Amino acid sequence: MKNGPVVVLGLGNVLLQDDGVGVHAAWALMREPPVGCEVIEVGTASLSTLDDIERAGRVIAIDAVETGHAPGTVVRFKLDEGARPGASSLHDLVIAGVLSLLPPAARPPVVVLGVVPERIATGLELSETVSAALPRLLDAVRAEVTRRP
Repeated sequence: MKNGPVVVLGLGNVLLQDDGVGVHAAWALMREPPVGCEVIEVGTASLSTLDDIERAGRVIAIDAVETGHAPGTVVRFKLDEGARPGASSLHDLVIAGVLSLLPPAARPPVVVLGVVPERIATGLELSETVSAALPRLLDAVRAEVTRRP
């Protein structure tokens, strides 16, 4: 594994309710950033993170995640896990596309932490279910930052 900071990326579209949970999480983490990481609000501008991803030792992507579990469930998987049963970040193909622009040696490991959305519809507020899951998601991010790879 290469040396570099832990980079936390908040993904999603805040105009589509629960799709924006990654950005909401990034905003909360920016108020009290975990020691040893950089938190970046990405939103839907994932290509802008190319340099940040390239210099990262590890990446934690926060996003809305479809798994078939109940809305509000907090999930974790590695982006390169082909065997993640039914888990799909709403933006993991976007991050995978950014990673594919880097030479293989420059690609850091990526862990996706997310919440199963309840509503993806026009609106600025998270659903009550996903909003209630946000503290658990933030705890999972803080634990992941300190996890030994």
